[in-house]
Amino acid sequence: MGKIQDLLSVEMKNCIAAVVHDELETTVKTQVAALHLQHHEYFNAGVMYIDVNNWVANDIQNKALIILSTQELRFADQDALNVVLNGHTKFIDEKWNYRYHLVDFLSKGGTRLNVTEPFVFMHFTGPVKPWQAWCLHEAKSIFIEYQLMSSWADMPLDQPKSTRELKLFSKFLIKQHRVAEGVGWHMKYLWMKFIHDVKKYTKS
Repeated sequence: MGKIQDLLSVEMKNCIAAVVHDELETTVKTQVAALHLQHHEYFNAGVMYIDVNNWVANDIQNKALIILSTQELRFADQDALNVVLNGHTKFIDEKWNYRYHLVDFLSKGGTRLNVTEPFVFMHFTGPVKPWQAWCLHEAKSIFIEYQLMSSWADMPLDQPKSTRELKLFSKFLIKQHRVAEGVGWHMKYLWMKFIHDVKKYTKS
């Protein structure tokens, strides 16, 4: 949403990637301990500014893939990258990876983008994304505006597919006082859940 020129002036020195801390009071604390990270740092891998030459020279991709295939990880590729890059990153301002959890707002009936800090890249975390047809937030309109300028202008938005998505969609509709629609989608959720439970039972 902002200009990226300043990112090009970030002094990388011997670092392999410039990154932003994940949630300090929750994710960082738990994952630093869980992964035994020597430098007590943990970043969110949603947005990374990578020194490609340094990345290739240090074989980061293969090292991360080995960790992914040999360890049980809570956050999969993000955990693997934190292990491999621990001590080799430069932490930069949160505006370069501004995390926004749409489900928190939609669960309370909110539909407006509520941003109090300047940002360049907005990272939509959690199960709800603006490229989903069932996202009832103005972030979807902003996404569509930019999508129409891109090579993916004709690509349709994602429809709710899983039981979790159907349940969330029905909840959001009801929160926005679209009760009849919400009840209808909740019935679809219950039916899909029933089918899944039957299949699970017959396989066991």
